Amino acid sequence: MIKITVLLKNSLWIALFERTDDKGYAVARTVFGDEPTAPELYEFISTHFLPAQIY
Repeated sequence: MIKITVLLKNSLWIALFERTDDKGYAVARTVFGDEPTAPELYEFISTHFLPAQIY
């Protein structure tokens, strides 16, 4: 399961990506600057979230 939270902080749009699977829980954060569109969020997930380093 992947959960996305998009928020505006200090005039920057930040997206938090949370993943829960059989290996446990992981979270990643990225700053988009401008408000991200749904296609931009989908592309980020499909190209960066899974292979990205998760903390």
